[in-house]
Amino acid sequence: MAGYKTDRVAEDIKREIVAVIRELKDPRVKDKMLTVVRVEVSSDLSYAKVYVSALEGLDTAKEAVKGLVSATGRIRREVGGRLHLRKTPEMKFIADNSVEHGMEIFKKSNRFPEAAMRKVNAAEAAELLKAQDSILILTHRNPDGDTLGSGFALLHGLLALGKTVRLQCEDEIHKKYAYMRPKTELPAFEPKYVVAVDIADEKLLGPTLFAEYSGEIDLCIDHHMSNTLYADALYLRECAATCELVYEVLCALGVEITKQMASCLYTGLSTDTGCFCYSNVTPETHEIAAQMLRRGADFDNINRIMFETKTWTYLKLEELVLNSLETYFDGRCALITITQKMFQQSGSNESECDGIASLPRKIEGVLVGVTLRERKDGSYKVSLRTYAPMDASYLCSKMGGGGHARAAGCDLEGKDLTDGKQKLLEIIRTELEKI
Repeated sequence: MAGYKTDRVAEDIKREIVAVIRELKDPRVKDKMLTVVRVEVSSDLSYAKVYVSALEGLDTAKEAVKGLVSATGRIRREVGGRLHLRKTPEMKFIADNSVEHGMEIFKKSNRFPEAAMRKVNAAEAAELLKAQDSILILTHRNPDGDTLGSGFALLHGLLALGKTVRLQCEDEIHKKYAYMRPKTELPAFEPKYVVAVDIADEKLLGPTLFAEYSGEIDLCIDHHMSNTLYADALYLRECAATCELVYEVLCALGVEITKQMASCLYTGLSTDTGCFCYSNVTPETHEIAAQMLRRGADFDNINRIMFETKTWTYLKLEELVLNSLETYFDGRCALITITQKMFQQSGSNESECDGIASLPRKIEGVLVGVTLRERKDGSYKVSLRTYAPMDASYLCSKMGGGGHARAAGCDLEGKDLTDGKQKLLEIIRTELEKI
């Protein structure tokens, strides 16, 4: 249990350090694409090594570490206060080249072109959008509240500026998101500028949009640090939801946040944080949500629709899925499977799967919740939900996927469910044995 406790404290400290870093004004730190890779805490919780990496490379990380060392006192006070620690560990900040190394791996595997990818901030992203017209916004397949909230909020903002713009998604958008749509039908046009929101990898567009727009995306706005750097320009920062970044871009555009835009942004914030319950929530998340409420976001209705209302078809699907429940490794891993047959039997479809992926993790004692969802072509999508110290993004990276520490996804290799599942379970078993 001692190992579990230190890992849990390390994860909590990591989360709060990330939040404090965003508030620092030191030019060596501010607006740099920094990632706290990991935090190692001593067994007596008196000392912590904090490994910091930068998308710009190791030199930037080293400069950032100098800034963090200067702010160590503030960071310790903030972290200790937020976590209510009786004794906050001494912190040593260490420059790490994990992100830079990852970029080199991507280059060598041709996962993104050699042409320079431009890293931008909110103001620069806004300037790029101001200079364009005929803008197409792309969301990821099996759309959730964050990709749709980001996409539609940006769409409404650009419409307010007189831009020609539309949004496209590979899959059907569920009717519960109808309040996000424009009230009038938008004209068809040939896009001259393509923006992706909340999409870490072009493959997440879905096969049709991937075939059409792979290599053609001009700007990506995303909060997944596993982003494969596929766009010409990238606004990337680790935060609770991509809607946080879109809000910053809209402010930089000088757009007045309307009630409809506020509802879109609030939806992304609330759904990607489990109604503000997940560990990815920061003070900034709450501050932006509060701003959306001030601008008229229909939060009570949104919360009811997203978290309390279940269709009859969903309830039938959930019943069938729970009957597939399997547990492994002394109950620390729970797995459910959603098949196409279940969709047919329940009358449901993939648009109603948002809440199902969180079910296995809700079981007492479970650290890793696994959901396998069969696609129409017979392949399987994997959704992982974890509790500390298990890292969902790390687990999925072993299968070619990625995401966040508590929620991530990947594809099951091949179409043989048994073999693919066993490989995934072996990866989970290996990590559980380290606890």
